Parts: sequence; structure tokens; C-alpha cells
Amino acid sequence: MPSSGPPPPGRTFVRPVTHADLLVTLGGFVASTALGGVLMIVLVLAGVEPLAVVTGGIPTTVALWLLALWFGLRARGWTWADLGLGERLGLGRWWWQVALAYVGVVLVASLVVSQLSAPGEQPNVLEGGVRFGPVVVAAIWVAVGLVGPLVEEVIFRRVLLGWLESRVGLVLAVLVQAALFAVLHVVPAAMVLTFLLGLATALLARRHRSLWPALALHALNNLVALSVLLSTLR
Repeated sequence: MPSSGPPPPGRTFVRPVTHADLLVTLGGFVASTALGGVLMIVLVLAGVEPLAVVTGGIPTTVALWLLALWFGLRARGWTWADLGLGERLGLGRWWWQVALAYVGVVLVASLVVSQLSAPGEQPNVLEGGVRFGPVVVAAIWVAVGLVGPLVEEVIFRRVLLGWLESRVGLVLAVLVQAALFAVLHVVPAAMVLTFLLGLATALLARRHRSLWPALALHALNNLVALSVLLSTLR
């Protein structure tokens, strides 16, 4: 069912999400993640340096995510408009909301994590002194800063949220998809931030009936976090 006209009451986007849409999307995500993990394990067993495996495995896995999502949704007849990416909104309508949401997410997450951490406890970071070549750095930037957010926004804020909201209502749908998005990131400190990020991106998608503002917020978060991480590895 192609997108046309405003979405019906109770739905963020026009096209409804079916059980088959959800299974294809989540199944492709799980399968591509597993394949990326298997490839990295094989390389480690073959004697490849673990750091090289990780830095190469992240872009590879994200590329597999994109391929699985692309072919899965195309097979289901989805278009860019169905995804909420058909019409580019003017920046003046939402850039300040993205900036405000980012500041709010980071501040609240920092406050929560500081309260949950033991006195003097600091988040674990990789040791410095790691050197990456320009090709590897570019691949990581594209994968983590652009492609990864695109895939995750389509999966969580379009497909999963769209499937949930027509079955359990908007409020519970927003909370559940944010919780699942947080669980995906495993590390407790990261889970706090990604839960809040999942809430903010869902609200932006709902407010504008578009995935562009949510994608912008997600990409901004990842690019800033990646910049901080890479600066600690020099």
C-alpha cells in the first residue's frame, strides 16, 4: 500500500506495518548481525589481529544490515515515501528541535549514569595509542555515523513503532521500541542514553510524520560519540 495523504488517526505514517513486514525486517537484521559475527570469529580464529577484525567488522556488519533491510523491504513493495523518507522537510521546521532534543538526551543520560555509578567509578573506554588508517576511519564514520542510524531508524522508529502503535497504542509503542533499542546496545551506560534517544527520535518522527528529523538526531548523536571515542584512541 503506497503512501498518500495524511496518516490515519493513531498512526505515525500512512502505510501500516504487517506481521510479514516486521518478520522480514527483524529477521534480516538478526541474520545479518549473526553473519557479521561469524565472519569476525572466523577471522580471529584465522589469526587476524582482533583490533583489525573489530574495526573492519563494524562497517561490514552495518553494510550487511543495509543490504538485508533494502532487499527485504523492496520485496515487500516498500518505497521511500512508505519509510517516511520520501519528502525532505525544510531544516527551518525542525533543526532546533533536533538540537534541543540532543542536548536534553545527553544531559539527562549523564545525570542518570552519574547517579547509578559508584563513587569514583568511570565508564570503561579503550586505551589510547591506537592508529587507524584513513580508509578504516572513513569506513567507520560512514557506517556508525550515517548508515547505522539509517538502518536503525527504519527498523525501530518506522517498522517496529508502526507495528506496535496499531496494536498497543502510541504511548506503550514508544516505550517498548525505545526499551528494545536500548537493550540492543548492551552496555548499561549506553542503554540509558539509547533509551532516551529512542524516545526522542520516536517523538520527532511522530511530530513531523517523517523519519528525517529522527535520523538527523540519531546521526548527530553517533557522530559526536564517535568523535569523542576516536579522540581518546590517538
